[in-house]
Amino acid sequence: MTAQATADRRPLNSPQPWYLCCGAVLFLGAVALGGFTYYWFVQRARTGVLAEHAAATAP
Repeated sequence: MTAQATADRRPLNSPQPWYLCCGAVLFLGAVALGGFTYYWFVQRARTGVLAEHAAATAP
């Protein structure tokens, strides 16, 4: 679906600027970069198993 949304369908002599023709690529790249940045700086340290969900261990 992403490949279909980002396919360049403009004719060679299109009067539109490049950023209007490639808006889907720019949007998807910005969302992916934002998500990676959020994960790297915020969520990366919070991954793991919660104490109440951890398997019980024998003493």
